[in-house]
Amino acid sequence: MRGKARDLLRRFAAWSIPHPHRLFILLLIALAFFLRLPLLRVRYFDPDELEHLHAAWCIYRGMLPYRDFFEHHTPLLHYVLAFLYPALGESIELIFAARALMWLLTGLILYLTFRLGSEMFDDDIGITAALLLSYMVMFLEKSLEIRPDVASTALWLLCLIVLIRAVRYQSRRLYLWSGISLGVALLFTPKILFPTLGVALGFAYQLARYRISPSRHLRFLSLFALGYLIPIAGTLIYFGVLRGADDFIRCNFLMNLRWKVRFSPLGYIKRWASQNPIFGALGLAGLLISLYGLRRREAIFRAWHIPSIATVFLVCSLWIIPVPSRQFYMTFLPLWAVYGARLLKEGIYIELGSMGKRRWAAIGAGAIVYLGFVIYALKLSGWVSFRPTAFGSGRAFLITWAGVIAACAVVSQLRFLEAGLRRGIALSLICLGITAYPLDQMKAQLNQRNDGQLRAIRYVMDITSPDDHVQDGWSGFGLFRPHSYYYWFLHGEIRAMLTEKQLTDDIISAMERVRTKVVIYDGDLRAMPEKFRRYVEANFEPTGVGNIWVRKPIRAGGSRGAP
Repeated sequence: MRGKARDLLRRFAAWSIPHPHRLFILLLIALAFFLRLPLLRVRYFDPDELEHLHAAWCIYRGMLPYRDFFEHHTPLLHYVLAFLYPALGESIELIFAARALMWLLTGLILYLTFRLGSEMFDDDIGITAALLLSYMVMFLEKSLEIRPDVASTALWLLCLIVLIRAVRYQSRRLYLWSGISLGVALLFTPKILFPTLGVALGFAYQLARYRISPSRHLRFLSLFALGYLIPIAGTLIYFGVLRGADDFIRCNFLMNLRWKVRFSPLGYIKRWASQNPIFGALGLAGLLISLYGLRRREAIFRAWHIPSIATVFLVCSLWIIPVPSRQFYMTFLPLWAVYGARLLKEGIYIELGSMGKRRWAAIGAGAIVYLGFVIYALKLSGWVSFRPTAFGSGRAFLITWAGVIAACAVVSQLRFLEAGLRRGIALSLICLGITAYPLDQMKAQLNQRNDGQLRAIRYVMDITSPDDHVQDGWSGFGLFRPHSYYYWFLHGEIRAMLTEKQLTDDIISAMERVRTKVVIYDGDLRAMPEKFRRYVEANFEPTGVGNIWVRKPIRAGGSRGAP
């Protein structure tokens, strides 16, 4: 009877579809991807999102970025979003449509992460990398939002995929197209200058290690540089014709280079470590192994050096960028996922394929060491702590992984299954364990709601006409109305760049000239100089709805308050 059951299982394994573990991992990716849909409508809006939508509204109303209103992001996202206004008008649905566009671009990022992993290594690593990235909570938080970094990340990954092929096949055409892709990415955000420098370091290493004619090598690199400059030159010509090229350069590059506010990246790194400890550990170990492998010439021929060196540079850039916000991490998180997936797959192949009779001891020792590291990092060191979710206790974390490891150990002993199938099942089980804690955190974000923000946006629209001006701090509640001052958002980073006159006399004069009707008197405007605060409090009064203040009516005798 036992022999018949074994034969039946063998036949079932033989009839199964090729690579069933990939289908299972794909279902896990789809779960995380479609969980984003309810989050699109209910999750809290980051002020940056409403900032980008208002910049697009200004373009829709015929204004030129940098010349007519301030921005410190390159303009391509704003021009893309401006196309939503003719179709949807000034409505709340437009905000959700823009987030839906980010959702589609996130799907593209996941696909390109898979393609990058497949191009560098194989399909198993590619699809596992896409899964690791799907459940990376910081990636979820930032890619869900309306940000230029989402589109620029997709273009950056496309650049790497094409560039790897260009190096392998010595293709002039591919060098050109990879440069064009990265140049277009720069038009979404100036932060792409850092991936550009990372690629340049990779090229320098390639030039030193790749034994081809230096002149031929430089011709390839010049084609990449030409492709990179084509979209940038076209943009400069466009703004030059409209007499805004100087403002474009000043706002996007010169001003960003003089940024005064700074903070350390350690806070967000700790948050990353607490949200996705396994992602962080796998990626770091995989990256170090890849860097060690660069000593072999095979790494140059297979073009592994460019993504490896670029990843190291981008991580180091966190200590160079004045404000290393979480969206910048998107430039290297897909690469981190690829290196983590490589380590994960190779570890499974070693544990389940070549340990012989000592397999159980090897798996047990490895599990104890790894879990010991995780528990120390998350509990004993006090450096980071679990977030308050259902899996937010060391006991639940330990039980989950004890079950995964036990199941993998059992699968490794099922000799009637083909070795590749056993490895695929083990990989699926480990991926299931990896998703448990991040998935719980992702679900918890449904409680971070935007109801109050939507009420404030609707209220501002109700008490103003389309031509009434609004002065905001950085709430974004006046995104569908004209702003009264060139610097229409005034968070701490911008205030630090401006003079006392710009923060008082200039803004007061602009508000009086257009008869600003509404002030969003949030924490950023309350942090303005006293002269500005006295002006607001003398000429505007609270509406009783959040921080929304409205201009006082003219009193008898024509008095309007003190300007």
